Order: sequence, then structure tokens, then C-alpha cells
Amino acid sequence: MRPGRRFCAGRRKTAIIYQRLLTDGWDLPLSESRPQSVSASNATVGDFLVELKAKADLKPKGARRIQEWNKTFLATAGNDPVKLCAAKISVDSFA
Repeated sequence: MRPGRRFCAGRRKTAIIYQRLLTDGWDLPLSESRPQSVSASNATVGDFLVELKAKADLKPKGARRIQEWNKTFLATAGNDPVKLCAAKISVDSFA
């Protein structure tokens, strides 16, 4: 099977980017291929969480509420051992 025009054009573009990468380093090819990308900041995960808490409308879920859900979910399995096993796996994966 012969490669199509798109394949050849992609191969040429990749070769050009690779050559520029070797000669100029990473900064120039990345800035040309992604001009809209955001520059790196010194923000920490803590800063992100503070901003998320301020902007998001999240209600905290307490441990008691989660335990109640777990009990209710396990009760829906009844006495069937297969359903109970599946329910326990599900509860453990969301804990």
C-alpha cells in the first residue's frame, strides 16, 4: 500500500520539527506548535485547592454519610453471596 499525501506531509512536518528540536532545543518548537499554551507558574497543589474551594460549589461529605451509604448499598445485596461479594467490591472501591 502506498502512503497517501497526508502521510507524506506529516512525515515532512515531523522531520522539520525534529531538526529544529536538535538545533534550537525544546523551547522554540513548543512555542511555535502551541502558541496558546499557558506558561508554567509557581502555584502549588495547596493554592489550587484553595482556589477550587473558593470557586466551586461543593458540599463536604462526612464520613458518617458515606458509612450510611455503604450499609444501605450492602443491604440491597440481600443474602445472595454473589451479589454480596460484588457489593463489597463496589463499596471498597469507592471508600
